[in-house]
Amino acid sequence: MTSALQVHHLTKKYPTFTLQDLSFDLPQGTIIGLIGENGAGKSTLIRCLLQMSKPDQGEIEPPIKDFNQLSYIPDSCVFPEILTIEQLEQDFASIYKHWESAKFWDMVKRFKLPHKQKLKTFSKGMKVKLAFCVAFSHHAKLLILDEATSGLDPLIRDEILDLLLEFIQKEDHTVLFSTHITSDLEKVADYILYIHEGKKMFMDTKDDLMEKYVIMHCTQDEYQKLPSSKIVRVIKQPYQMDVLVEKKEAEYTFDTPTLEDLMRMYSKGEKR
Repeated sequence: MTSALQVHHLTKKYPTFTLQDLSFDLPQGTIIGLIGENGAGKSTLIRCLLQMSKPDQGEIEPPIKDFNQLSYIPDSCVFPEILTIEQLEQDFASIYKHWESAKFWDMVKRFKLPHKQKLKTFSKGMKVKLAFCVAFSHHAKLLILDEATSGLDPLIRDEILDLLLEFIQKEDHTVLFSTHITSDLEKVADYILYIHEGKKMFMDTKDDLMEKYVIMHCTQDEYQKLPSSKIVRVIKQPYQMDVLVEKKEAEYTFDTPTLEDLMRMYSKGEKR
């Protein structure tokens, strides 16, 4: 599979935090969910990908040079809010080499966004929709979302998810989707990249993650009988042990984990 980006041993050091030796590929034509707790390093990684921060070590191949082929949508509006959509569209046409005015206005109409109102009157959902109108109108091939859907109601988020699925219908389009709303990733993501305390915990296909692991529930005595080699992570509860194992290794009652469950087991669980 062709890669949109390859990250090799990326390291970025700060006085109180280090993004440590990250290596992974972003396959073209897919949606990659980027998950992790607050402060895990997701935004630091995105800043390095966008060349807003220079890594201390490592490489990004190919380096992003043509920013016409990239769209970045953060969690807040980046457009001047004293302007209207009509005024902004004139600027977009001069900024982007391959701007499609007709495509832009079709999407503005699709989302029923007002042409003549200043952006400061828009709701957050309207501002996010406008950002997608821009992203889809200048031939971007890589779309990076940094908590862009946080705070949106479920109906608007569903519209955004449909847009992402529409975007990757072209095989050379790729989405890196950083979000705390893991249920959205369960609907649309092809791959999941999980970062915890600056380190990569795993990157795998979503389907493999959901099918490979289970959380087994057992007593302390039953837990002690389990071989250490079978245990991925364990959390001690008041009346039972929650043990993350591969499904084929399950010996007791288990549940299929959600992405949130996997994050909890990796971040709070222990190895034996």
